[in-house]
Amino acid sequence: MARERESDMRTSWRLPVALMAVVVLSACTARDVVKWDQDLKKVAFGECLGATLDSGAAVDWSTARNLPVRIRQDAYDPMVLFMRRDQPYIVTIANRDDSLHVFRARRFFQEATVASVMVGGQAIEDDCVVSVEIPPLQTAELRLVPNREGSYDFTDDILPFVPSIIEIGSINVEVPPESR
Repeated sequence: MARERESDMRTSWRLPVALMAVVVLSACTARDVVKWDQDLKKVAFGECLGATLDSGAAVDWSTARNLPVRIRQDAYDPMVLFMRRDQPYIVTIANRDDSLHVFRARRFFQEATVASVMVGGQAIEDDCVVSVEIPPLQTAELRLVPNREGSYDFTDDILPFVPSIIEIGSINVEVPPESR
């Protein structure tokens, strides 16, 4: 009996702490958290390794390959994107859900030239893209050029410093055949 009370006392603090965390986090809207992500990402992840928005200006976007991605019922379709290094892409991510989605591909964006990001038809000014916030029933367009081959996971999570438990999909960048 004494052991049960001792055990209960050691774990009784968990519920109040969990409730306090829920209250504190509920005070932040998703937009606040993403804004916080944008303000602090350079501090957290170091200097942006990817090229800046201006460096994509010389690309002929009329020759870019279109990669449409659709989000519906919290699932990305397709889940795997295939690209070739040094070739331009226009990635269009259509959020068909009634909730916010955050396309987070930090490692990929660090290894790519991101020329522009538009969400809901509005340009997003960011010289160090880590994630893209896509509001409900809106579309994001990313113009980019992958600079390094490899496989890069992407997630859909609002909290920038909490590792996602589940990778939603991946981006596979291959070397073009003419470069092999």
